[in-house]
Amino acid sequence: MPRPARAATLVGLFLLTGCANVGAQGPDAHDTPAGAPTSPESSAATSAAEGSTASERPGSEPWATTTEPYRGLEGRPNLLALALDGSDGDVVTSMRPDADGLVIDVVTLDGGVVTTGRDSAEAAAFRFPSYATGPQPPRAIVRVQEVADPGALRVDDLDFTFGADFAVDDRSEGAGVDGGNNLIQRGLASDGSQFKIDIDDGMPLCRIEGDGGVLEARIHEEVRPQEWYRVRCARRGEAIRLSLTPITLVGPTAVATASGPLGRLSFRAGLPLSIGGKLAANGAVIRSTTDQFNGLVSEPYLVVADRDAGR
Repeated sequence: MPRPARAATLVGLFLLTGCANVGAQGPDAHDTPAGAPTSPESSAATSAAEGSTASERPGSEPWATTTEPYRGLEGRPNLLALALDGSDGDVVTSMRPDADGLVIDVVTLDGGVVTTGRDSAEAAAFRFPSYATGPQPPRAIVRVQEVADPGALRVDDLDFTFGADFAVDDRSEGAGVDGGNNLIQRGLASDGSQFKIDIDDGMPLCRIEGDGGVLEARIHEEVRPQEWYRVRCARRGEAIRLSLTPITLVGPTAVATASGPLGRLSFRAGLPLSIGGKLAANGAVIRSTTDQFNGLVSEPYLVVADRDAGR
């Protein structure tokens, strides 16, 4: 599926559609940052609503189109838009964010690196470490941090959309440390607030947790390794929508939705957003279950509604 052309140095993100499954989940409940002692964390109590599986249906409520039909999102900036420089294979250490109030860099563990690759449109992309089965596999994660509190990543109870373009490697999961593919997230399941997309078992999942409950939507269609997709997850009031759109394959957008109590998402000051794996509150790589993304990622995306626009 062709995409609009874009500058070769721009990396941003958009939203996709998939099949749905809703439930409570806490795979991050025992995460331990690199260098920190292992200590079990209790999973937050969750509430879940039944999801739905559907093909894209323009005009269906509350998701009128695959664009941004809700007041407060039109024209809002992509907070994760950034410039990624370098030739293929160059090691990436930091990036230039377009949004004020953010610092973006790469954190590593056990020799992992992020290098520059190319996406389906030949624009610069993040190439994350390959899958490894040992107890200390190489890990590297893109870290996005706020420079003030409250910061640019604040979502509260507002509508927001997040996601990325991605292509997963032929082999990408199975070991305990590198057992999944976490694409983009802020917060862990034990934090009480979280939004994330992962590609575990080859099927995209969106999980959003607030002080009112948890919603999950999963697409029950496996992505093909080495092929590019665009995934988006959106919160609209007390509902979420996950979409998955093929980029290098011809096919329809898949959609999953879920609805139920969510409430407000509250993150402690300084809590980073991560691309390509899991980070602790102090910004260090989670050592015990990193869920390193193995593949390529481009166009990271986060758009938050205008606080003054309403829904």
